[in-house]
Amino acid sequence: GEYDVDGCGFFVEIDSVQYKPENEGILPPQYRTSEPIDITVQYIDLQYEIEFFCGDLPNASKAPAITLTSVDLNQDLP
Repeated sequence: GEYDVDGCGFFVEIDSVQYKPENEGILPPQYRTSEPIDITVQYIDLQYEIEFFCGDLPNASKAPAITLTSVDLNQDLP
């Protein structure tokens, strides 16, 4: 979700693995939803983990890092 809501930002799930895009700012606003949506992405696997903070947790969490190179919606959004 949005950083001002929960502080976590957005993730992309690929083959049951949640990745943290280092450039999640390229996601169009209509793709930024708290509900899962189907999208097609092209990405570069950065082969390292990226740290992120959620809410008021004192320690950072980590997830595999990717760079998004293309994002397309697989359905029409309301």
